[in-house]
Amino acid sequence: TAGTATINSTTGVITLVGVGSTVITATQAANGNYAASSTTTTLTVTYVVSGGLTWTKNNTTVAGGTSSWTTANNTCAALTAQGLSAGSWRLPTKDELTALFAAGTSVLSDAGWTLLYTWSASTAGAGIHYGVSLGTGLVFPGSDSGYGYVSCVH
Repeated sequence: TAGTATINSTTGVITLVGVGSTVITATQAANGNYAASSTTTTLTVTYVVSGGLTWTKNNTTVAGGTSSWTTANNTCAALTAQGLSAGSWRLPTKDELTALFAAGTSVLSDAGWTLLYTWSASTAGAGIHYGVSLGTGLVFPGSDSGYGYVSCVH
């Protein structure tokens, strides 16, 4: 699927280009040493790369999709996805979330994101952090005890 990955026909290098799934089939013709063979695998890409950051899908990072700000922050700090150690992931800033929205939401929609209030690491005062609506781009403060979607970045 060209929207998910491309394969260089000369080198065989696979380049990820978007979120989704694609079936990859490798074949080897018979030669003097080996019989013909073929294998197939499904490659699923679940992360979005935008603005030089890798983003987790905002409605799958925590159980139930949404959480309080403290749970969101702790979840990102403890995340070990993509072989990275805890502390490699973090909540995005409100400016990073705004830039993600500005880059276009079609890739987010295609990947199954929920385009609603998503927590940021940017503080708006004691017990209040900003969130960004990924459907409208609006930035607004929310009580840390409220609930929002969570996307971690690295």
